[in-house]
Amino acid sequence: MMKHKYLLLFFTLVSFGTEAQNPAVPILRNEYKTEVSHKSISYDVVYKSKCGFRDTAVIRGSVKLLKAKDTFFDGYIWWSMGDTEFQLYDLVNGYDVKMNSKTVIKSTYHIANPMVYSASAIDTRILWLNFFRPKEIDTTLWLFFNDTFELENDTLIADIPCWHIFEKLQDRDSFSRNFVYDIYISKIDYTQLLTICKGFSFGLPSYSFYRMTNVIYDKVKKVDFSTSIIPKDFTMKNYVYNPSEPDSTDKVMQNYIELYNFKKKRDYERQKGY
Repeated sequence: MMKHKYLLLFFTLVSFGTEAQNPAVPILRNEYKTEVSHKSISYDVVYKSKCGFRDTAVIRGSVKLLKAKDTFFDGYIWWSMGDTEFQLYDLVNGYDVKMNSKTVIKSTYHIANPMVYSASAIDTRILWLNFFRPKEIDTTLWLFFNDTFELENDTLIADIPCWHIFEKLQDRDSFSRNFVYDIYISKIDYTQLLTICKGFSFGLPSYSFYRMTNVIYDKVKKVDFSTSIIPKDFTMKNYVYNPSEPDSTDKVMQNYIELYNFKKKRDYERQKGY
C-alpha cells in the first residue's frame, strides 16, 4: 500500500512539473473543465477522412448531443445531413432515418456487448464523442500515455482567435500507429473547433479533418431525441452490414476503431473512479 502511495505521489509530481513547463497543458485543462461544465451541445460540422487509397469521404451535418450517464454512448445523439437523412440514439436504440426512401435502419446497443460496434446504424465519424467523455481531454490520461504537446503560433478559425496545439501520440495498440494531431481551441470559450489527424491505421496512411461551427451549449432538450420525430409511415428494419454500399467499409472500420477505443478508455476511467 505504501509503495502505491509513493507511485501516486511520483506521477502527481511529474504531472504538475509537466504542466508548469508546457504552456499547452493548462489550455487543455481549461478545455476539459469547460466540457465538464456543460450538459448539452449543438453545432454544425464538416468531416473529411481518407484511409489508404480510398477516395476522401466528406460529410457535412448538424449535431445535437445531451449527456446521460451509464448508457452505451453516455448520452443522447441526433445528427442530420440536411433534408435527406438523420440519425438518432435514444439511450437504447440507434435509428438511421432516410427521408427519400422512407426507411429506418435500427440498431440496439448494449453496454455489455462491445461486438455491436461493427453493426451500427449510427455513423460515429461525425460525432464529437469527447463531449460525453471529457476525461479524455484531461491531460492526466495523456501524460499517462507519454504523449507530447507543443503550443504553436496562434491562428484564426472562422475569425475566432484560437490556440494551436500539436500533439504526438504514443502508439496505443497494434492497429493505430504514428498518429499526430493539430488541435485548434477557441480563446473565447475553450471549444475545440478544429482537429486534423494523421497517422497509420492497419498499416495504411490515415487522415481526418473535423471542424465545428455555430457551437451552442446547454440549449438542447430531451424532446429533440424522441422517436416521435420519425415519420410513422416509414418502414423500419434491423441493421445489416452490406459491403456493396458506398463508403460502408470505411464507415464500419472507423466506427469499430472509434467505439472500441471509446469503451476501452471509458472502462479505464470508471475503474479509476472518474
